[in-house]
Amino acid sequence: MNCGASCTQHITGLLLAGDDLLLLLSNWYGLLFPADLHAPPRTVRIWRTSAPQDAVDVAAGSHGYLAAWREESEGSMVIRASRIDANGNYLDGLVLTTLAAIPSAPAVAGDGENWLVAWSDRGTIRGVRISSNGTVR
Repeated sequence: MNCGASCTQHITGLLLAGDDLLLLLSNWYGLLFPADLHAPPRTVRIWRTSAPQDAVDVAAGSHGYLAAWREESEGSMVIRASRIDANGNYLDGLVLTTLAAIPSAPAVAGDGENWLVAWSDRGTIRGVRISSNGTVR
């Protein structure tokens, strides 16, 4: 996970899920710290792009995690999400919406089986539900 001497990493999200701790870093990776503090943390790939992310939020479910954020892509603002399984493996990336204006930071909540990602777009609250298998509704 070393990104070279010119790279600076910072924490963009943090989640305590049961006995595990998921720490999201600014270089599209995270660290999954297991309950057994003697075991080393697992490196987690959050997204497969190099675009800078902003305003990351994460929530746990019974089968893993969902991280959501906003980023600029080709002159538009995009709300994206990634599912990560309970072992820290990247499952998939989702584009939730593309907007001309800058949306608010996305917020993520879950009920154990599904997640809700919500944001504000020019004063209107918008959101999508994402099932544990990645279906966006």
